[in-house]
Amino acid sequence: MATPDSSVSPEPAPAPTPPPAPRRGPWKLIAVIVVVIVALSAIAAYAILSTPSTAPPSVVTYATNSEMVTLDPSSEFSNSILLLPNVYETLTKWNPATNAADPLLATSWTHSSDGLNWTFNLRHNVTFHDGAAFNADAVKYSLMRTITMGQGAAYIWSPLGNATEAQANIVVSGSYTIVFHLIYTAAMDKIASSGYGAYIFSPNTPGANYTLQQDWFNAGHDSGSGPYAISTSTPYSNSYVVLDKYANYWGGWTAGQFDHAVIKVIPDQIQREQAVTSGSADITEDVPLQDLPNLQNNTAVQVLKTPSYRALYAFFNMVKSPTSNLSVRKALAYALPYQDMVTTVAKGLGTQSIGVIPATMWGHDDTLPHYAENLVLAQQWLNTSAHPHGGFTLSYTYVTGDLYEQKLAELWKANLATLNITLNIQPMPWETQWALATANPATAQDIFVMYWWPTYVTPYDFLYNMFSNYSYAFFNLGYYNNPTFDSTIDTASAEEATNPTAALADYRSAQVMLYTDLPGLGVVDLKNLYLLRSNVHGFTDNPAYPLVVFFYQLSH
Repeated sequence: MATPDSSVSPEPAPAPTPPPAPRRGPWKLIAVIVVVIVALSAIAAYAILSTPSTAPPSVVTYATNSEMVTLDPSSEFSNSILLLPNVYETLTKWNPATNAADPLLATSWTHSSDGLNWTFNLRHNVTFHDGAAFNADAVKYSLMRTITMGQGAAYIWSPLGNATEAQANIVVSGSYTIVFHLIYTAAMDKIASSGYGAYIFSPNTPGANYTLQQDWFNAGHDSGSGPYAISTSTPYSNSYVVLDKYANYWGGWTAGQFDHAVIKVIPDQIQREQAVTSGSADITEDVPLQDLPNLQNNTAVQVLKTPSYRALYAFFNMVKSPTSNLSVRKALAYALPYQDMVTTVAKGLGTQSIGVIPATMWGHDDTLPHYAENLVLAQQWLNTSAHPHGGFTLSYTYVTGDLYEQKLAELWKANLATLNITLNIQPMPWETQWALATANPATAQDIFVMYWWPTYVTPYDFLYNMFSNYSYAFFNLGYYNNPTFDSTIDTASAEEATNPTAALADYRSAQVMLYTDLPGLGVVDLKNLYLLRSNVHGFTDNPAYPLVVFFYQLSH
């Protein structure tokens, strides 16, 4: 039996307590830098990809505004999610219709009554793109590499312990059976569906150590089992990639599916829209909202508005005055222009947030108490503070070029002016905003805004990362410290596998604490917007995998 990492010399693991999920870049509706990319026409793409003895192969092209970052399936934690779920597979896949994990590389699974021992039965007759067979040894190899490297979303496997503990706790119990012994209860079927850090890949991946393997991946290679492989005939770049159909894919192929898929980066919204309407691209996202009426009347394209698990959040600095005062924070919450954000800015592509968990996601609760724009109540709360007449200035930071964050600031500023509060709006690059927020809470911004979407589908990902004291140095940017809140969400997370009803009740209790203490709050739950050619069929958006187009689902 092969041992994990038998062909690779492991490198030292990082600190044993991995950080929480990083924010994976601002969600930009307006490009900051307009990069002109010469779009390949469909005819040119066919000419490049075709072979002399056959008819031109079918090609589907996805135009996106996000450059891919890394191709390493163990460490990728950013925009390469656009690519990797088409090339690699996980043990399970999240189904938003049922709010449960579906089989993928695992066909079934069971767990002990205490949720500490999980057995996954694996799919037979699966091969990786390099020809190696998929089996339990490959699962252990992949997870041990991810856990040992400790990068990206490796922290999702923390129920298995550190690398040394995981080596013993991941047990190969036959060629197609893998057993996980956990150090604390967790919903491993959900974790195994993550779009980050849960991919399974070939144990024959080239490279004498993890660094060399990472170099091999990032050079444009892959060792996945998915329906598409990164093309070896077209040079890879982080702004243009070609995927080739993997002929031996275990799911099989039927007439009408695409032989090749192209992902190309076009930062400008208008250029992406024109690429689809002209036919040089087949799918894109986030086109100019003002163009929607004309696009909806264009029979050559389809406009799809789909749920997402992402939302925009505002955090109040609880460490320094005046936002350290609860009455001031209440006044700010009642002065927030929620409906203007939904109707004027998002133009209906969203709803006001209720609680922290986005609408349609498991754990969302419509019955939670929430704030509404009410300047009378805002003034009443301000009257109970040390600043009944306002007269102070608050700093608001946001990512340069982000339309939602900018418009929120402008609308909020106008409301706060009626309370004699000045909002100092400070656009800056994400790195600068982040440095200011994490250097020293006592000198940081008063109001911080950002987006969040889950690493995998659990309320814990939102509540821990943005509000737990243990995330104080990371994304808890209201600098909240409530041990009762922390213990409540930890209990809820452990209950997800064995008692989901109790978990939901505890997650509700935790969100009521956030409503009461107000370290921050959700502003608007956003929808995804796609533009597709009308002759592209089978597209289904899955909000658990943000802005991923699963090319295997498509046909022409």
